Amino acid sequence: MEAIIEMEKYVRNSVFSYVDCHRKLEEDMSDLRSEFQVLKRRKIDVNSRIQAEVHWGQFVKEEVQGWLQDAQKINDDMQVVEEMVCRVSYFARACLGKLVREKIEVVKRMQERGSFFEGLSVDRAPVSGIIFPTENLEDEISTKEKIWEHLMGDDVGMIGVYGIGGVGKTTIMKHVNNDLLKETKFHKVAWVTVSQARQYLIILLDSLRGMKCLVLSNRPKSLD
Repeated sequence: MEAIIEMEKYVRNSVFSYVDCHRKLEEDMSDLRSEFQVLKRRKIDVNSRIQAEVHWGQFVKEEVQGWLQDAQKINDDMQVVEEMVCRVSYFARACLGKLVREKIEVVKRMQERGSFFEGLSVDRAPVSGIIFPTENLEDEISTKEKIWEHLMGDDVGMIGVYGIGGVGKTTIMKHVNNDLLKETKFHKVAWVTVSQARQYLIILLDSLRGMKCLVLSNRPKSLD
């Protein structure tokens, strides 16, 4: 007898839920749109915070990157749901209404996940490279500052430093190298010495495409 009562209760609840989803499709869809707008605003805020924190040498957490990907997927799903609402038949309203209610819960959980009270980023790992012993700079300070300005900017990808032997090119570059190891803008700093033979220099320059690099030479023509 108890089993029959429980079955009757289950059927009654299922029918009520079916009818409710059918009847309140438009109302539920309005709630979904409202919750989705809240999520969109949170996504914009997260992206703004990321830009600010990464600007200061931070690295975006994997958790945050995953959240942004999931938020984008929800955005794609919303477009599909909107199309389904436009084409839904009378007999499919209940099934679609159930789907809409499930999406509302998904969006709400995404909003909670997007709080990130402990921050969006972590410090970058220390820059790897070799620290060189250096001498004090005197007349070369202005040259080093000019090189550093270009390195920190985004307009110049390759810097050529040339001059006769003994004028201080290598000394300047050792100072620049050591300073770069303290900077969070770059992940690695590499010091490479190659032959003056043109073919080796061409191979080196080709391998450095897309990277920030400094090239030292006694002759400017070797940079052509």
